[in-house]
Amino acid sequence: MGLFSKAEAPLDIEKIKREMKHKVNVIGLERGDEIVFLAYVAKQIGLKVAVCDNSLNHDVFEAYGRALEKDSDNYYVDLGNLVIGKNVAAPEDHTYDLVINYFGRNKITDKADFTICNISPDEKDIRALRKFVKETGGSAPMRVVYRDYNDNYKISSACADAGIKTSREVFVSKRDLKEIDQYESLTRDKSTVLTFPSAAESFVNLCCDILKVEDKDVMRYLKKGVRL
Repeated sequence: MGLFSKAEAPLDIEKIKREMKHKVNVIGLERGDEIVFLAYVAKQIGLKVAVCDNSLNHDVFEAYGRALEKDSDNYYVDLGNLVIGKNVAAPEDHTYDLVINYFGRNKITDKADFTICNISPDEKDIRALRKFVKETGGSAPMRVVYRDYNDNYKISSACADAGIKTSREVFVSKRDLKEIDQYESLTRDKSTVLTFPSAAESFVNLCCDILKVEDKDVMRYLKKGVRL
């Protein structure tokens, strides 16, 4: 083996911009770790990203808003090519390559090119997805992610309860208390690093679906985790 390792080929940013999804809604389970990963990868690639946290818990905004005063009325965090807003409308002026609208269990007030539907054994998440499917007729471009998978509540049952056709591919992510605690520590200002879970293939697939890149390109940025 030589002294120097082979350099990774640069990504074709213009091609990515042409082919990627530009506006993404995230609904259901309110735990925005996948949003943090997606925004991080997009930013590292060289894209301009806006995250609109319109969820009930505002956990993504809390994760990034650690530098703000706790009782501050500030609803905006600017990190250069990544901005995060709380209770804000998605920008419509094409300033950003990727806009992520995080509604969680809250009312969906905007349409998107693509929707990430996070279901879990919690009836509140099933209800949020069922309402979305009913309003869109189930035809909207979306990816279903079954978070906190429970063997007692099968994928087929969860999809049936949410009104989703069982033929639709579902990404599965099992419950990991360590990962959940790590993300919650991030939102409570007790941590600055979010380690990428080795078993979270669904997160990698989501990035590939939305950004139109290969899994190796995603892992290039996530293998060392995300530092906020």
